[in-house]
Amino acid sequence: MNPYRDEFLLVLSGKTFRMRPTFDALAQMEGETGVDLLALATRLSSGEVGLKLCAAVVAAGIRGAGGTVPRDLGQMILAEGIVSVLKQLSGWLAGVFSGDTDSASAGADNSPKEA
Repeated sequence: MNPYRDEFLLVLSGKTFRMRPTFDALAQMEGETGVDLLALATRLSSGEVGLKLCAAVVAAGIRGAGGTVPRDLGQMILAEGIVSVLKQLSGWLAGVFSGDTDSASAGADNSPKEA
């Protein structure tokens, strides 16, 4: 994990996925969700999102880190618990906006594991 690139590790169904907020990934988040980034971060932190929006954010972040999005991403999010995933994502996006990635990952186990 590279905190200088705002990388984040998200665990879904026992697998760890590296996420990175590249320009393309952030633009993809906006394009796929139809929501601007600040509003998206606000909605994630308040829990006012559905599975489709959550999956779009995760997929864009995985692609931003050069990873492959699993076909069963929605099922993996459900298995992990959408509330748990939303908490992790909102902290990550808040850190991206503030530049404070250390506190964005506080409380999450972001130790590297194989994906």
